[in-house]
Amino acid sequence: MTGTLAAFVFLFPKASLDRQLAQDAPVTAATLAYLTLMTHASPGDQALHILLARKALQAGNLTLAERALAPWPDGAIGASTAIVSLRLTIHKVALLATAPDSAARRDAIARYRRSVMRAAPLLPLPDLLAQARIGLGLGLYDTAVALSSEVLRRATTTRDRTSAFRLGIDSLLASGDPEAALRFAIRETQRMMPPSAMLWRTLFHLSIQAGKPGSAARYAQSWYQLADSPAQRRKAFDAVVEAYLSAGRPDIALQTARTLLPGMHQDRSLWRRMTRLALSANQPRLAAHYARLLVGLPESGP
Repeated sequence: MTGTLAAFVFLFPKASLDRQLAQDAPVTAATLAYLTLMTHASPGDQALHILLARKALQAGNLTLAERALAPWPDGAIGASTAIVSLRLTIHKVALLATAPDSAARRDAIARYRRSVMRAAPLLPLPDLLAQARIGLGLGLYDTAVALSSEVLRRATTTRDRTSAFRLGIDSLLASGDPEAALRFAIRETQRMMPPSAMLWRTLFHLSIQAGKPGSAARYAQSWYQLADSPAQRRKAFDAVVEAYLSAGRPDIALQTARTLLPGMHQDRSLWRRMTRLALSANQPRLAAHYARLLVGLPESGP
């Protein structure tokens, strides 16, 4: 092996090869051959194997890229994060190189999914979130949800929790299952997510999409309680009303709206909404009361 390497360096000067390695120039066969010999001479050098894998991937040689990382298979003790992430990149590129709806695509999906789930406990949170986004982009919705749940389990910041929460929901919505998205959101809310206006707003919209207007109305009221501006309170107020109307309960919509009125910025658009709501609830006297406020007349007893 030493003689082969020496002969190779004689034929292809090391300084020239080193310049190629240091630059983003197209990778040549000589570069790959040189790096392959170097990895044979230093089988335990992870940095060298990673360099070979990256250059092979850059050249489109996926077989060589995988072979370079073979000493550290999935789940191997001592494999660096760089090796784990690079292997996932190789599997993703291999997946995208297959024909859609082919047996090769299905095999590549299974291999990528298996690899990413094994790697999940080893990946730092930014990489784990990145893999969840990749899963969503590839249409691997169950994988994206599983990775999002792993981030939520490990996250220590509101930013990471919110990103993972949103990714899990988006993945299930993309799969065409709003009820599953709602179940995911409720489960993670109970486990990991602190109450916030954003959270209740999200649960409101998911409940509407899942065809659960009663739940949507309750979440909208929680949203209203935590809204931090008049504009947000108005949106939450309207959400409460629309949810109860969707449930076929204009009477409860009116009753609830009246309890929320003291916290509202009272303007003509609000009185117009209350007038119409009272009419839909078959309360003509209340409708007349709100109509007077709408046109600027003195209040009458509701």
